[in-house]
Amino acid sequence: MYAIESSPGKKKDAIGDIAVDLYPFIREYKGGRVERFLRSPFVPASEDAAANRGVATKDVVIDKSTGVSARLFLASRTAAAAAGEMLPVIVYIHGGSFCTESAFCRTYNNYAKSLAARTGALVVSVEYRLAPEHPMPAAYDDAWAALQWVASLSDPWLADYADPDRMFLAGDSAGGNIAYHTAVRASRDGSLMDIEGLVIVHPYFWGSERLASETVWDGVAMFSPDHL
Repeated sequence: MYAIESSPGKKKDAIGDIAVDLYPFIREYKGGRVERFLRSPFVPASEDAAANRGVATKDVVIDKSTGVSARLFLASRTAAAAAGEMLPVIVYIHGGSFCTESAFCRTYNNYAKSLAARTGALVVSVEYRLAPEHPMPAAYDDAWAALQWVASLSDPWLADYADPDRMFLAGDSAGGNIAYHTAVRASRDGSLMDIEGLVIVHPYFWGSERLASETVWDGVAMFSPDHL
């Protein structure tokens, strides 16, 4: 299982070839290559809970045509204690300004692992396509595809442990935005199970009109208004 990677391009690009410079997040070159700076190392999944702080993890492909996938987290003590009782499910969507980070990176792997251990829920962390290679609404579509996949209970872990009546959506930053839009979409679609709750942490939202503070750059913020 591999995370969704940057676009291919020349190995080295001259400074003059930069099309969009949003350092320290990303830098896009005229040839189409995207360089991502703000990301933690990828870590492999492991179904050996004993070697993974009591939480088994595995990666699954949701849609081969788009590359959308997910990492599942199941605490061994939770599974053992369930004894036939189904577990709540948290579909988690990572942050990263829509353009960086991954469900497979160390930061979000460790967070989702602790979430599974502390809540006793089966956590499904979604690996969605990133901008600018895949502009919005690609991330919304990917999260929706992931939620539909979870609802199908087609994976053995979901079939054995997931309680479809206790489904939660969660995310931070850009992931909070995506989780919100996914919940709204689910509320309008009667074919899926109900969403029991929505947890959005420091959600990344933008109004139809900019606030006064958003139109003036203080010289310190990472992004000036003309980059937003």
